[in-house]
Amino acid sequence: TSAEVDLSKLPGKGTVTIADWTFGEAAKAPVTNSTTGNTVDSYLYESTDGKGYSSANAPINAGEYKLTVTFKGTATHNGTTAYDTFTIAKATPVVDAPTGLKATYGDTLAGVQLPTSWTWKDAGTTEVGNAGENTFDVIYTKDDSGNYNTVEKTVTITVAPKVVTAAVTVVGENFIFNGSEQKPGVTVKDDDNTIPESEYTVSYKDNTNAGTATVTVTDKEGGNYTVTGETIFAIAKKASSALSGVEREFMRTIATTGNEIDVEAMLPDDHGTVNYMITSSGYTVLENVAVDANGKLVFDTKTSAAAASDTITVKVEMQNYTDVTLTVSVILNDKTPQEITGV
Repeated sequence: TSAEVDLSKLPGKGTVTIADWTFGEAAKAPVTNSTTGNTVDSYLYESTDGKGYSSANAPINAGEYKLTVTFKGTATHNGTTAYDTFTIAKATPVVDAPTGLKATYGDTLAGVQLPTSWTWKDAGTTEVGNAGENTFDVIYTKDDSGNYNTVEKTVTITVAPKVVTAAVTVVGENFIFNGSEQKPGVTVKDDDNTIPESEYTVSYKDNTNAGTATVTVTDKEGGNYTVTGETIFAIAKKASSALSGVEREFMRTIATTGNEIDVEAMLPDDHGTVNYMITSSGYTVLENVAVDANGKLVFDTKTSAAAASDTITVKVEMQNYTDVTLTVSVILNDKTPQEITGV
């Protein structure tokens, strides 16, 4: 409040100074002085940063302020005013950084919970990094009063490998038996993310013969994943060459037993397991037709009043080659017995 001016008196003179302080400290006392003997009439504290504070009492909250002092008039000097500005600084909390933070590879900081009043400096989609210990910055905000500075600290997150049963896909197709182990490459994925080859080893089972082969992915320690996975792929049979027919002649007047044709010897050495099936029947001059455990076709012939013949057909199912059929013609006549192949 401006003092009234008495033109018959001299101008009064006065000054005021006030020191800054920090929120939470006791308010600093203003220091006033008047060289004309004026005494203080009133104090007015006002904010200068738009916070709307106005009072005769010293403020408490952090901010920018102005102190106006009004001096009383004397018998010889008019009253006067003086002002000074000051700052109540924000206090800086003393806090320790959070500890014991844990995450899994592939997580983001947004998914790692911090204690109350702490936030990540760079959250969003920032990932926690590779397995192991990684450091990130966090910010402590005591409250929203505006009286405290935020505090920035560095914290450590212990990142564990991600445990994954991966989707394993064989690279390539149309694998055909070739007599050697087949070890196609694989892609190993965690959802849409391809897992690096450094994270695992690959082993194969039943991958030589035609049939179903198995690929197994096993974890390598020390990476970002604890990964396992398995898949299968088919090895198709190789196309077979046709078997040449066999013709055997016998005297019609002499019965024979234990006749043999080595079917096994006609097959590729790497045929794998094999199954023989006699698909012919209704013989007139043959009996006891069979294929023994050693892959030999055995049969007996009967006598015949006239020339006659029978045909034996053997279907051969091999593990590694497509099926073939052997045709054996058995002829009974008056000629000397002989064997003809390549018919």
